[in-house]
Amino acid sequence: MSKLPFFTVKVESGSGCLFQPMSDQYSYILTARHVIKDSVLPLSIVRQTINEDGGLVEEELTMIGEPYYHPQPEIYDAAIIRVQKVADQVIELLRMDNPFENTGICTVAGHPGARDVLSFSYRENNLTLKNKKQFNYIEAELETVATLKEVKGQSGGGIFRYDNGHYFLAGIQKKMSVPDGQETLGRIDFMPLSFFDQIIESNRNELIDLLPYYLTSFSLLRDQVMKIEGCLVPDNVNFTRSFLRSITEKIVNNNLTPVYVKDFFNERLLVGKKPSKNILLTKHLWIAWLEYLIILNLLKDNDITEGNLETNFNSYRVLFSDTTKDWSTEFKEITQSNFHGLAKDGCIIVSTRSKPEKYMIPSGAIDDIIRSNSVQTSEMQIDEGGEHPFKSYKLIHLYAFQKKCIIDKEDDYRGFTNLTEAELILKLKAEYEELLRH
Repeated sequence: MSKLPFFTVKVESGSGCLFQPMSDQYSYILTARHVIKDSVLPLSIVRQTINEDGGLVEEELTMIGEPYYHPQPEIYDAAIIRVQKVADQVIELLRMDNPFENTGICTVAGHPGARDVLSFSYRENNLTLKNKKQFNYIEAELETVATLKEVKGQSGGGIFRYDNGHYFLAGIQKKMSVPDGQETLGRIDFMPLSFFDQIIESNRNELIDLLPYYLTSFSLLRDQVMKIEGCLVPDNVNFTRSFLRSITEKIVNNNLTPVYVKDFFNERLLVGKKPSKNILLTKHLWIAWLEYLIILNLLKDNDITEGNLETNFNSYRVLFSDTTKDWSTEFKEITQSNFHGLAKDGCIIVSTRSKPEKYMIPSGAIDDIIRSNSVQTSEMQIDEGGEHPFKSYKLIHLYAFQKKCIIDKEDDYRGFTNLTEAELILKLKAEYEELLRH
């Protein structure tokens, strides 16, 4: 079932899109200025959803302050409204900055006036992107032709794309491209997210970036890492799991945040030669990075900080793929990834959204894997003098640090408590070092 109604609200006689930025104080409603500019404050903002029993749920969202408009309102029709934080907004909505770089169908969602007679006025329509227009507006064509009368009220609604389990926001609807009577193509214009970035930049003291909330701090991901599942006696590893998760506080105290890491490394974090930058915003990537930082904190004598982050990255290069398939299907793309700067005795640590069948590559299988995933030397991003990455570096899946070092040896961990924490540190460090030697 589509989750788009959770992101879609009625704003006065138009529509809006609910977006949770990096704030624990408020949520955003992104909409079109013309929908609200003549309205009396506070605005009426309502989210309509259908519960599991088929009942209508209406939530009145509480506006904070006044709307924020683009500094050039005569050209750019964008507006941001702050509302009290929507506590149940647990479905991640990610931004899509370059919609034309992604293929597939988009969806426009909103509450058109034609459905006001219905108690549930939500509607969505598929559309395809057509071309950019003056001032960077984007023109798109509805899958089924609609007239202005049908679409009116849907202005301010979100333009979405669903891909590989993620919901992306590409922009906000402005209006029909051409009035009825001149064209019957069913074209609409929408605003890319850059319009809303400009509003935020003009109000930097009051507004925060349009990025997912969990990029603010690794502490928000603490309970989603080091799950250590699959033990015969789960109690054996309870203390170890809690101890590993507690290292998150040390990472946070060293001022490392997901957004800092993202801005520092960008696409170098991802598997492939030209990976999609959209993946840099996915929660799975930052869960993997927190696990990586926890492991590094045990392997290294010094704390991991902004100052030594790249040095460690050049010893242990962690790469993320958003695939839900086994990592063996990504070997060719892994080969084409960015390995510049990785030390000659470095290690490639790969993370994917699924647990691998085999989490380490036997040395005897390397040549066969290279032959099966042939890549030209010119396609490799490796420093001069380096061989094939699979020969130059050790290759391991991030899950191995849980599976081989802890889960497969669960009996070794059942006796650890607060009183033996120092011994646990030595045990984990020894297991990790042994894993990396083989």
